[in-house]
Amino acid sequence: MKKDGTNYIYHYIYRDHLGNNRLVYADLDGNGVINPATEIIEENNYYPFGLKHQGYNNLPGDGYKYKYNGKEYEDNFGLNIYEMDLRQYDPAIGRWTVMDPITHHDYSPYSAFDNNPVYWSDPSGADSQKYITLSDLWNKAGSGITTYTFENGVLTGESHFKSLEAFLQNFFEIATPDTDGDGEGDGGSDGNGDPGKGNQTKYKSYGEWYQKVLQHKFLNNFSFEDAIFHYNYGKGEPVTVNLSTLNFDDITVERFLKSKRRYQDHPSITVNFLGSDYKGYRKEQGLIYGNITLVYIGNNTIMALPDQYNFEMHGSKISMRNILTAMGGIFNGYGTPYHIYFQGTAKIKTK
Repeated sequence: MKKDGTNYIYHYIYRDHLGNNRLVYADLDGNGVINPATEIIEENNYYPFGLKHQGYNNLPGDGYKYKYNGKEYEDNFGLNIYEMDLRQYDPAIGRWTVMDPITHHDYSPYSAFDNNPVYWSDPSGADSQKYITLSDLWNKAGSGITTYTFENGVLTGESHFKSLEAFLQNFFEIATPDTDGDGEGDGGSDGNGDPGKGNQTKYKSYGEWYQKVLQHKFLNNFSFEDAIFHYNYGKGEPVTVNLSTLNFDDITVERFLKSKRRYQDHPSITVNFLGSDYKGYRKEQGLIYGNITLVYIGNNTIMALPDQYNFEMHGSKISMRNILTAMGGIFNGYGTPYHIYFQGTAKIKTK
């Protein structure tokens, strides 16, 4: 809203799928119709990393300061940077002006949007995020998969996953883990189960189920179904997995010694379970982890750096990994990426 003399005029903003402000318009004459010739205040077209196109669509209206990723553009003193929540971004070079506080081992600490600005946005300056994806268009459809509702440029509507989640949280009864070794679960007399239902306990939410049962199960038995389920309902809660439960039967010490990459002075490699390191018998492992970085610490022993479970495309190449990732993002629905931390170490062969 802007003040024009004694009156206030509503300015409306059209945003694209990344939250970039593309069009500002106002019903100046109050007739309920936008006249493109006189009532479009500003139009913004961007190069992928946020630098504005110049030389056309120059409109006489007041400049709206919030533009790329919906954040304020600071051009005073010739700065020409974006004021994200936590740090500043320079669209001319596609880089942050300060280092990323979170280390991404595949990217420069100054790189923005995981080097993929047409898929990720980062209005906070803290971590890349999706704004609207194909999964959102599927899951947030108001009625049927071809009807979408937008409010102020934001996609709204009830997700079919939400109704399923409500069902799970209110009615689903989950068997408790077997900690006494009798093979029948631990319901009833110990207070953890429902005495009337034998070895079953009713949890009020996925979060409670995760804290009491699933995080212990995931440690030694984290399946592809678990990974998808946690993506949809875990709300970003990190998962810890014992590294020794993964299969590294053809990852050798010799491969590390040939690598030029280092992590804290130790040789490291990136294993691509869906690409060059794909094996049919560990396909599920590939679908869960994709790429992970391994570090050789001596004595035929490796450790792994944290991974993130998401549906991020890696690079611009049309690879099998990216095809599977794109399909996974569509079919697995609207969820929250989460980190996977690897506990302990694993042994590998010399060659």
